Amino acid sequence: MERQIIHELKSLKKVAVTSTTGVASYQLGVGATTLHHWSGVKDGRMTTDELKQTFASDEQFHDARQRILSTETLIIDEVGMLSQLMFEKVELVCRIVKNPHLYFGGLQVIASGDFKQLPPVPNYRYSDTGEYSFSSEAFSTMFPHHFNIKMVVRQYEQKLVEAVNQLCNGSPSAETEEFLKSLDRPLPNVNEHDDHNIKYLFGTNFNTEYMNIEKLEENIQGAATYFKSVDSGKTSLLRDCGEWRILTLKVSAPVMLIRNLSQGLYNGCIGKVFSIDEDKVVVNFEGRLVEVQRTTFEVYDPSAKKVLATRVQLPLRLAYAMTVHRAQGQSLPLVEVDCYSFFSPGQMGVAIGRAMTIQGLRVVNYNSKAAKLKHNEYVYNFYDQES
Repeated sequence: MERQIIHELKSLKKVAVTSTTGVASYQLGVGATTLHHWSGVKDGRMTTDELKQTFASDEQFHDARQRILSTETLIIDEVGMLSQLMFEKVELVCRIVKNPHLYFGGLQVIASGDFKQLPPVPNYRYSDTGEYSFSSEAFSTMFPHHFNIKMVVRQYEQKLVEAVNQLCNGSPSAETEEFLKSLDRPLPNVNEHDDHNIKYLFGTNFNTEYMNIEKLEENIQGAATYFKSVDSGKTSLLRDCGEWRILTLKVSAPVMLIRNLSQGLYNGCIGKVFSIDEDKVVVNFEGRLVEVQRTTFEVYDPSAKKVLATRVQLPLRLAYAMTVHRAQGQSLPLVEVDCYSFFSPGQMGVAIGRAMTIQGLRVVNYNSKAAKLKHNEYVYNFYDQES
């Protein structure tokens, strides 16, 4: 449905298609990019005051200004993961570029997503507490009407659809819990040749990486190549950065890109290692061979206006397993969901919701406590509002 709307709009207007995550942008296709890239706001390190002072004239925002100027309709997918602060920063830069007297500078804005799935991720270093975008005054003004689309596209089995809906509400029935527990069995009709097609979903990066290394050794013979990062500054701050200190790869291993590349490939793209060199890797992204080199990740302190630590590493991760946040927006024919480390409302619903069929879904370590985590009351109130 979303692609059809985009197609119709593009025949009438200049449309920018964006999403809050690289994976969702990649899944959308249709020339989609991340909202952070399109707007020039990027990781959100600049305060609203700094954006007001610099966005209109600073050369680093030239391309973003041109993108905004050439847009009539802005589409934002997965808006449920967009924080209030990031929403307001994007709204601000659109006003700066197009019309300071109108929200989003007068752009038509269409947003889609589900606030009962994964909430926005806080970034306390940049004073982003992870409030929902609908908490913004600009949101209620921009979107006086909202529509609750109940048609399910990914799944067709009612039992699975009901389970996903109940989990996203934090209210699984006893029957649903028993159904999910019954899925702790080997995936039916999966032989050793299909095993590498199974995706494994976890709640944390630690569990994800452990499984990735295990599956790399199981599935691909031969010696691995180890890429060690080059770190500087206060390295303890790099513990939660996206790039690993040691990246383990083999030719033919599935990998996920975790940074945007200038070639038009975005954070979340999945490919396979084609060749490995001393300091670079060639990755096959759906028939497109791309040379991936090391990039620099920074930990920036906006109050001191300086970089506290850096890590230079290949922007790749193994992709046998991934966190639920990384999988958001994907449809997976074969998926094993490990619920043990789930900690967030809606997380289990999103994970189970990646499965296309019951037969292609395995659920291990079912976590009743995590399944019943509730969103903040104002999320449910938002859905109760009249359109």
